[in-house]
Amino acid sequence: MDQMSYFEKLENLYVLKETRQMLLKKLQETNPNTVLHHVISDDLNKIEQEMTLYTDGQTVEVLDKAMTSSLMNPAIYYELDED
Repeated sequence: MDQMSYFEKLENLYVLKETRQMLLKKLQETNPNTVLHHVISDDLNKIEQEMTLYTDGQTVEVLDKAMTSSLMNPAIYYELDED
Protein backbone atom coordinates (compact mmCIF):
# COMPACT_ATOMS: atom_id res chain seq x y z
CA MET A 1 0.00 0.00 0.00
CA ASP A 2 2.99 2.32 0.54
CA GLN A 3 3.74 2.24 -3.19
CA MET A 4 0.40 3.80 -4.12
CA SER A 5 0.28 7.37 -5.28
CA TYR A 6 -1.74 10.00 -3.46
CA PHE A 7 -4.43 9.91 -6.13
CA GLU A 8 -4.63 6.11 -6.12
CA LYS A 9 -5.23 6.22 -2.38
CA LEU A 10 -7.90 8.89 -2.86
CA GLU A 11 -9.60 6.86 -5.54
CA ASN A 12 -9.61 3.75 -3.35
CA LEU A 13 -10.89 5.73 -0.37
CA TYR A 14 -13.68 7.19 -2.46
CA VAL A 15 -14.75 3.73 -3.64
CA LEU A 16 -14.62 2.39 -0.08
CA LYS A 17 -16.61 5.36 1.19
CA GLU A 18 -19.32 4.90 -1.44
CA THR A 19 -19.45 1.15 -0.81
CA ARG A 20 -19.72 1.82 2.91
CA GLN A 21 -22.67 4.16 2.34
CA MET A 22 -24.43 1.55 0.19
CA LEU A 23 -23.87 -1.18 2.79
CA LEU A 24 -25.06 1.04 5.65
CA LYS A 25 -28.30 1.64 3.78
CA LYS A 26 -28.68 -2.09 3.08
CA LEU A 27 -27.94 -2.89 6.73
CA GLN A 28 -30.81 -0.67 7.84
CA GLU A 29 -33.15 -2.53 5.51
CA THR A 30 -32.28 -6.01 6.79
CA ASN A 31 -33.57 -7.85 9.82
CA PRO A 32 -30.90 -7.87 12.56
CA ASN A 33 -31.44 -11.59 13.18
CA THR A 34 -30.53 -12.72 9.67
CA VAL A 35 -27.31 -14.06 8.23
CA LEU A 36 -27.33 -11.27 5.64
CA HIS A 37 -27.28 -8.66 8.40
CA HIS A 38 -24.21 -10.27 9.98
CA VAL A 39 -22.44 -10.58 6.60
CA ILE A 40 -23.06 -6.91 5.86
CA SER A 41 -21.80 -5.94 9.33
CA ASP A 42 -18.63 -7.95 8.78
CA ASP A 43 -18.10 -6.30 5.39
CA LEU A 44 -18.57 -2.86 6.94
CA ASN A 45 -15.95 -3.66 9.59
CA LYS A 46 -13.49 -4.76 6.92
CA ILE A 47 -14.12 -1.61 4.88
CA GLU A 48 -13.59 0.63 7.90
CA GLN A 49 -10.34 -1.18 8.76
CA GLU A 50 -9.08 -0.73 5.21
CA MET A 51 -10.08 2.95 5.22
CA THR A 52 -8.12 3.40 8.45
CA LEU A 53 -5.04 1.93 6.78
CA TYR A 54 -5.31 4.41 3.90
CA THR A 55 -5.77 7.35 6.27
CA ASP A 56 -2.94 6.51 8.68
CA GLY A 57 -5.33 5.76 11.53
CA GLN A 58 -7.79 8.60 11.01
CA THR A 59 -11.36 7.73 11.87
CA VAL A 60 -14.04 7.37 9.25
CA GLU A 61 -15.83 10.41 10.71
CA VAL A 62 -12.82 12.63 10.00
CA LEU A 63 -12.68 11.22 6.50
CA ASP A 64 -16.37 11.94 5.94
CA LYS A 65 -15.81 15.59 6.90
CA ALA A 66 -12.74 15.98 4.72
CA MET A 67 -13.78 14.06 1.62
CA THR A 68 -16.55 15.84 -0.22
CA SER A 69 -15.86 14.43 -3.67
CA SER A 70 -13.47 12.04 -5.36
CA LEU A 71 -10.72 14.59 -4.68
CA MET A 72 -9.77 15.70 -1.21
CA ASN A 73 -7.85 18.87 -0.47
CA PRO A 74 -4.90 17.82 1.76
CA ALA A 75 -4.88 21.22 3.48
CA ILE A 76 -8.44 20.66 4.69
CA TYR A 77 -7.63 17.10 5.72
CA TYR A 78 -4.72 18.16 7.91
CA GLU A 79 -6.67 21.07 9.35
CA LEU A 80 -9.44 18.67 10.48
CA ASP A 81 -6.79 16.37 11.94
CA GLU A 82 -5.63 19.13 14.30
CA ASP A 83 -9.14 19.68 15.76
